[in-house]
Amino acid sequence: MKKQPKNLLNKLLNANVQENSIAKMISVYDMVPNPENHYGIREVEKLAAQIRTTRNVEQLTVKAVDDGKYMIISGHRRHAAVLMLLESGCRDVGPELSCKVVSFSAIGNKTAAEVEKQYLITANKGQRSYETVDEQLWEIDTLRPIVKKDYDEELKNGTTSGAFRKYFGEYLGISSSALQRLESLRNLTESIRKDIDDGIITVTAAAELAGLEQDRQTEIVKALKASGTELTVKAIKEFKHASEPPAPTVEAPKEEELPTHVAPSMPTEETPKQENPTAPTPQEPIASVPEETQDEPTNKPPKAEPTSTEEMPDSPQGEQKEPVASPAEEAPPVPQETDETVRRNAKEWVQEKLQADLNFAKEQLASNVSDSGYWEACIKYVEKALSALD
Repeated sequence: MKKQPKNLLNKLLNANVQENSIAKMISVYDMVPNPENHYGIREVEKLAAQIRTTRNVEQLTVKAVDDGKYMIISGHRRHAAVLMLLESGCRDVGPELSCKVVSFSAIGNKTAAEVEKQYLITANKGQRSYETVDEQLWEIDTLRPIVKKDYDEELKNGTTSGAFRKYFGEYLGISSSALQRLESLRNLTESIRKDIDDGIITVTAAAELAGLEQDRQTEIVKALKASGTELTVKAIKEFKHASEPPAPTVEAPKEEELPTHVAPSMPTEETPKQENPTAPTPQEPIASVPEETQDEPTNKPPKAEPTSTEEMPDSPQGEQKEPVASPAEEAPPVPQETDETVRRNAKEWVQEKLQADLNFAKEQLASNVSDSGYWEACIKYVEKALSALD
């Protein structure tokens, strides 16, 4: 089955509403504002001057409510401009205005209330030269659950495929990346969102700030404005790079800093260490001797240790023998690690920790679109640290 374009969905919606509409002249005093309308009523004076000159007011869209009143669906600015003219005593326009009276009913998987909200946004978008950031975000929040119904149904029927973000972006008439950029603006300060509305900074440039803490956003914008620098993507990136702390560098531990296993120092044989010098020295067991000397008496007391200038007695083979330490004096075996082994173990430990941090940052980037700038920066720093270890 061929996939339906998203603008066709709006055409079908409008066609359904048109079938249930009638044209009627209605007094501006019998019209009431729509509580669901979140669009600002701007430049009313400019529109009033245009109406006074042309004496023409485009048709409003309303729906009947209680007490003979009509709620405005599309035309809040036109309604306000005509009221301004009438209150100023202008007779170039009368209170009766041409209106299209519509009614809403459920269509397919949408309730009557959802159809009304969808129609309200569709009708107002065609009447506005621009929208504020807050108005665009309100449109996204209002339309998302309604359009999601169409997406789920088409996905089930096999008439669409892919991610919902792409589907929703096509419905709004923008790319999925533009939609993601627009949604990231929720994290901006109110002042920066107003700068976007006033044309001081573009949406693309503001998106560079959206991933930062709001205090940091304010700091960057304030500094750039104070220096007279235009708030462009390039200027913001350069300021962020210049004012950010340097990326952490991880170096292998220096040789002299590496912990090494050193056997505890033992008392030398020339100066045997005793716990109590005055106590009698206990008889020590006779050290084992080579097989050639086994003919000597075994009960012979150990010889006195030679002085530093006295030579040891020659062995039967004529070789000078080294003194043999008794088992009590031998140091316990201590495992030794080379410097290279310690350095390699330290490096592997640091790499494992950094890799874990990198994996965590990538997971957060995938699940937290609104903080993408922050997590992208984290990934960048950790990757630099890992590359320094390679």
